[in-house]
Amino acid sequence: MKPHYSNVYKQSLYQCQFSPSNEYVAHAVDNRLVIRYNDIDLTIIHVYECPFVIEYVQWSPDSKYILIASPSKAIVHVLSISDTIWRAIFEDHYHGIQRVTWRSDSGGIITAAHGQFQLKMWSLTSKDVLVIKGAKFANKGYMSSPDGKYFAVLETKQGKDHLSIYTPRWTLVKHFKIDTADASNIQWSPNSSYLAVWDNSLYYKILVYRPDGHLYTSYQAPEDGLGIKTVAWNSRSSILAMGGYDHQIRFMTTSDWKVVIRLSHPSTIHQNTVDIYEENSLDQKSLKRPLPLPMTRPDYNIANPSTGIGAFQFSPDGRLFYSIDDSMPTTLWLWNARTLKTEMIVCQLNPIRQVVWHPAVSKLFLVSGEDRLSVVEYSSGQWDITVITVPTGQESSMEQTSGTCVVDGYTLVLFNEFVFERTGKIIQ
Repeated sequence: MKPHYSNVYKQSLYQCQFSPSNEYVAHAVDNRLVIRYNDIDLTIIHVYECPFVIEYVQWSPDSKYILIASPSKAIVHVLSISDTIWRAIFEDHYHGIQRVTWRSDSGGIITAAHGQFQLKMWSLTSKDVLVIKGAKFANKGYMSSPDGKYFAVLETKQGKDHLSIYTPRWTLVKHFKIDTADASNIQWSPNSSYLAVWDNSLYYKILVYRPDGHLYTSYQAPEDGLGIKTVAWNSRSSILAMGGYDHQIRFMTTSDWKVVIRLSHPSTIHQNTVDIYEENSLDQKSLKRPLPLPMTRPDYNIANPSTGIGAFQFSPDGRLFYSIDDSMPTTLWLWNARTLKTEMIVCQLNPIRQVVWHPAVSKLFLVSGEDRLSVVEYSSGQWDITVITVPTGQESSMEQTSGTCVVDGYTLVLFNEFVFERTGKIIQ
């Protein structure tokens, strides 16, 4: 495995993104936005300047526009890739801006105000602004369905949780009360047929609706304990997985809406049938059982303590999934989604910062250290790990840098501390 790297370029605040069409790469350098072709040379095609330091960058879903924002100054600029003169400016100095995102049809943006419990829908083609009052959160609790047909908002009315479903043109489809004590977040299924909403960390309860408000199921764990921390659907929308503060993952099937299994994350591994990779071990075959896994002690005096299932995701083909328990931040669990057995446990020296699935094969890109990229893949009947040292400009601690890396035809954009994925066409 021989990775190929681009040159390294300056960037600021880790704002560097591939366009959804995979044609371009954008990165911010203070008050300038640089647009490059997504090729081996990363050729510059546009450089935009703005009157503020760029704190946030996001491409439109159709890749024709890109927004640059300064939430601290409550201002957003939208730039056109085809017309470098055109620019749309949105400001909200009265309410402020905490979060900004695109409408699913690329026809406008959505801003959330600081502590004002409202969303504003801004149009690119007119001066119309739609205000949705009563939004429960500014940084979560609202999202477009994957097919772009609906926009769901978690709201609070007279102390009760509600859901509102809109079309992309912001016509209200349905508004209804939901049976939660204090709803935490929502998640659409990949096929846009189901919308899951779950309670806060004190109540293990999840409800699944369809866009017209029909309740498919309501599940509440029979035992006392903390609630749901993370939720994920498989690619076929046939499985809803719930990761809890109790260190377990529960699988619910959409065929009968029943929980079929609970998977645990023990702090000590006893089975010899589970493959374990330790980054600091010279001889992987000599790892004796029982083998304790490194753990951190959570602080239960703070909100969202570092414990429970903080991350898990199915592979694109749905055959595998990974999970990370926040109380074991250096350990990754790799599972077989068909047998629901542990395939492998990876123990790194440093906390795992990001995990990215390869879009076509059973392969993971795993980021843990400042300049280390681990590639976990199934080859010749066994799981192998290749560790790559990434030259991302670490020698210059005063600069933030970025570049690209091609590993087996899969391109990633690299920061001097992070890795982000790029899916779609493959650069050879």
